[in-house]
Amino acid sequence: MATLLDLADLTLNPQEADEVGKIIVERVYGHPALNSQHRVETGIVMKEQILLAGRIGLLGKKLTGCKPPEDNKTVPMSQKYWDPIDWGFRMSHCAKDVNQLFKAFQRKMKRGDYNDLQGEQEMLFIISRVEEAMIENLHRLIWFGDTTMDIADEGSYLADAQVADLPYWTVLDGLWKQIFAGVTASDIPHVNVTLNEAVSKAAQFVIPAGFAIGIFRAMFGAADSRLRMAPDKKIFVTDSIAQEWITYLETQSLAFSLAEVQDGISNLRYRGAEIVVRNDWDRHIENFDDGTVYYFPHRALMTTPDNIPVGTMDEESLTEVKSWFSQDDDVNYLQVQSRFDVKYLEGYMAVAAY
Repeated sequence: MATLLDLADLTLNPQEADEVGKIIVERVYGHPALNSQHRVETGIVMKEQILLAGRIGLLGKKLTGCKPPEDNKTVPMSQKYWDPIDWGFRMSHCAKDVNQLFKAFQRKMKRGDYNDLQGEQEMLFIISRVEEAMIENLHRLIWFGDTTMDIADEGSYLADAQVADLPYWTVLDGLWKQIFAGVTASDIPHVNVTLNEAVSKAAQFVIPAGFAIGIFRAMFGAADSRLRMAPDKKIFVTDSIAQEWITYLETQSLAFSLAEVQDGISNLRYRGAEIVVRNDWDRHIENFDDGTVYYFPHRALMTTPDNIPVGTMDEESLTEVKSWFSQDDDVNYLQVQSRFDVKYLEGYMAVAAY
């Protein structure tokens, strides 16, 4: 049997915390609602075609007679495919395996089912932590999943010490893997962040003044006019870029400091584009360490939510944790299972900086 409460570092005696409200919970990294950053396409069950229609191009010539000339132009069509993967996990919690001196949760005796914790504070607490972890890991896969990832010793970029964690990363090809391929294929415009090329991890974080605005200006300079004019364009950035941007703005205007910083960094914009700070990116990139440098620690992507959709059977399955008590095993189970995929669709509607 097993318990989902790791009490190894606690000193348990009759006087320890005896209320769930006394547990100080470690804060999770901010993860906005999935549909605020991606269009969520539901009803995706199996491999399904995504049709992309291009521009017709030049039309209309000077008439030399009564009848306009025939034009053989066509609507160019291209395609991508949803190819959803099944993802999930199951965890078990046995009430008997929790040290009986641990009193933070007050259990109610159930006739014949002392181990059944469904609806109890203990299980509700565990479910809430699993829900937070599930959302955090979903965002991790959407952006950083890589089916060919390997450790640095094998020519890839995951820290060698994390070889056992590879199955958690190789679930699907996330957005950054697709973006790198799109840049290589000259489908997505790219802005080079030279600080990423520094020769040590310490040197990669000697961030010069004006670092962020230089990146943003270059991204707008490389962007297609259709992206620049999009009313819902966003610039997703690592926290390293965001913090230098805030510092830059503070040096330019006390009004900014008073109006923006006091409310956090959620209202940042550049030329009409909302700046979305992805501090979770920085934390995940810390895993991409070859011992000398990090793998592109400073990143930004300008695009729209419609251009980086997430496809799934139903949105609820991406956030639902199932919980039940098994009388056969005398154990409480939690399970997450969903099917999803993520795509970038049109290269001209994106600019990547790394």
